[in-house]
Amino acid sequence: MLTSRWRTGAGVIAAAVATAALLQTQLGVSAREFTSDDSGHFATMAVLRGLVLGGHVLDPLRYIIGYYEHYQVLGLGLWPPGYHMLGAAWTAVFGVSRTSVMALQAVLAGG
Repeated sequence: MLTSRWRTGAGVIAAAVATAALLQTQLGVSAREFTSDDSGHFATMAVLRGLVLGGHVLDPLRYIIGYYEHYQVLGLGLWPPGYHMLGAAWTAVFGVSRTSVMALQAVLAGG
């Protein structure tokens, strides 16, 4: 059974996530293109997702180099790996799309 303190905390976090999502909608985020930095994060999440889900874990360097030859915006090593690994896990569950990644951003901002 959740105490009232936990329920209040969950409600505050849910309200913060909803506010972040509302601000994204009001600012027209879905109509804007990713900039170079944004696209680098998106591609890095996608390559990590493909690495794990595609079964390329035993030869990751070949997979990442092949990916980089096609999409030269990877940001591996530029940020702490937790963000990109979280994004890879998120997109494994919710799909690789702009909407999915922006929902992740709303959850992170709300948290």
